[in-house]
Amino acid sequence: MMKKIKIWYYILFVCTAVFVLRWNEIFDSLLLVKSFLLLLFSSKTNSESIFTFEVYDQIFSILFLLAIAIITVTKRNKWKYLTIPINANRAVLITLIYIFIESPMIAPFNPNLQMNLSAANKLKPLSSIFLVENNISSKYNKNEIDEYLFIKNKILREYVDDNYYLTDSMPIVENENISVSRIIFLFGTDEYGRDLFSRIVYSTRLSLLIGLGAVFVTFIIGSMLGFIAGYGGKFIDSLLSRFSEMFLAVPTIFLVILFLAAFGNSLWNVILVLGLASWMNLFKIVRGEVQLIKTKNFIQTSKQLGLSNFRIFTKDILPHLMPALINLVFLFANVIIAESSLSFLGLTGNHFYPSWGVIIDEGQYYLRQAWWISFFPCMMIVITLLTFYNFGRSLQVRFNPFIKNKLSS
Repeated sequence: MMKKIKIWYYILFVCTAVFVLRWNEIFDSLLLVKSFLLLLFSSKTNSESIFTFEVYDQIFSILFLLAIAIITVTKRNKWKYLTIPINANRAVLITLIYIFIESPMIAPFNPNLQMNLSAANKLKPLSSIFLVENNISSKYNKNEIDEYLFIKNKILREYVDDNYYLTDSMPIVENENISVSRIIFLFGTDEYGRDLFSRIVYSTRLSLLIGLGAVFVTFIIGSMLGFIAGYGGKFIDSLLSRFSEMFLAVPTIFLVILFLAAFGNSLWNVILVLGLASWMNLFKIVRGEVQLIKTKNFIQTSKQLGLSNFRIFTKDILPHLMPALINLVFLFANVIIAESSLSFLGLTGNHFYPSWGVIIDEGQYYLRQAWWISFFPCMMIVITLLTFYNFGRSLQVRFNPFIKNKLSS
């Protein structure tokens, strides 16, 4: 049955599900975009205090949501990848990418929003509770800034107060501005009353960002140094080979701890150190492949035509390295494990968004009372690792003729 369903069907299904389930926030986000544009061209606006990263994230998410749906419909017959039949692994991979892009549209709450503990402390998965909200209309706001701040606070609420709180029982409502709705915490809540599903969504984005960034650093360093070592003379080859062996001789965990202790554990430092700790294997693979390719006739022809080494690498050698570069997919899985381990140990610092390792660390003290706090991030790690492992295997079969012939025989 799934073989008949194409990828573009599944992408539209995910977009439609988000539109249906989150239509209130989508409508408010569109109002936020309108109010944002009005303030953007206003000379009275202090952009540093009003236009925050969270606002830009929300605005770009709603724009990307509309763009993904429109592009999928218009390009469904032109882009070959969209017509490939869907399977379980591709569906999970697309879902992870969608979560990475559309976290603000998927997560129902701010990941750091602490609900009132009297009603939201360590709620079990699928727990249902009442949300009381004072819906004071924005039409009473005096100016454009007040209206903008009203919409911003409604979407990106950072705290609970008398106008926004949870309660176990149905309250008696006497004010027409107060609305009561029943909400469900899909993954439950943690010890601070924070919605675990929202935290998992944002932690997925952060962990994937760190993984992609580290793999990009590894690709740049490993491929360039591998090309220089394989394409250059014996002296350069020997020098870079000893340099890579020096990195291999140092245990990765010690290298990471030393780097983070010296330069700090900011997000970009974590990405950089994980990339620096992983380039050696790619270096050896690229170096060996380049040494085999550089003797080919088309490389000699490019040299005689006077092409630069960079152009030879990007145009002639890099396409032939595709089977070797598939190892980056498996490296991505290793980086995810490394980042989760480091954040579990508290070595990656406190970023604005939580990571899987941080949530697991927070939940280890409540395994008997609230097992779900650590269970769901562990499950996401396992699902992500299996997805990218199967994705890497499928790429190996596609680009490596030896594996393809072996499987076909």
